[in-house]
Amino acid sequence: MASKTKETAPAAAENLLPQEERERRLAFALSLAQKAGALQSGEWAVQSALGNHKAVLLLVAADAAPNTKKDWYYYADRAGVPVYETMTTLRLGSAIGKGKRSAVAVLNRSFAGMVEKWVKIK
Repeated sequence: MASKTKETAPAAAENLLPQEERERRLAFALSLAQKAGALQSGEWAVQSALGNHKAVLLLVAADAAPNTKKDWYYYADRAGVPVYETMTTLRLGSAIGKGKRSAVAVLNRSFAGMVEKWVKIK
């Protein structure tokens, strides 16, 4: 029973991290995925990844235009991919070494799990 307490303690500590620190860790996870070739960014590339069912997870910038968000949610829904809104377009792009990005598709399940870990914590 003591081991169960030890396993939940780090998860509880992660929930106490400030938003800025969680976003920094998310940016690190995205940069690793980019270097590994497990991300697609840019309108055409993300649409293609979703259309070809290669995307596992979709991140949409929180400050993207409402119609842009609506389009990304539509494409993700058709592909059966979960969507999370996070970061700004500038921060999302700079995390992967690019310019502003309204959406990024994660193509690898392992990286998707790493990214989801930091996106889900509120």
